[in-house]
Amino acid sequence: MIGMETIPEVYYLWVRQQLYEAGVAVEPDLFPTGIDGREVTFVNVYAPDRTTTVEADWIVMVTGRRSENGLYHVLRERGVSVEMIGDAIAPRTTYEAVFEGHRAARKL
Repeated sequence: MIGMETIPEVYYLWVRQQLYEAGVAVEPDLFPTGIDGREVTFVNVYAPDRTTTVEADWIVMVTGRRSENGLYHVLRERGVSVEMIGDAIAPRTTYEAVFEGHRAARKL
């Protein structure tokens, strides 16, 4: 699934169009089961007997939604004026993080 969080904001069609125009191959319903060098093996989540192997120059894993806020604490201990926003507080969507960044910038 690609960009499903953009459906309520009506950006979904624009996002999908941009992907297709950029030549991005969209392979729905696949779950990665293995990485071997430059090959990634996927299984179809609705038909587990169907597997697909794709050769890739880059593999980007988007996993482990957890906050990383160590820098905030270091700066605060040093007396630096700092505000924690976005994923540093808790994992959230892109829209929420951008909104918080915009709000923090308006305070400056």
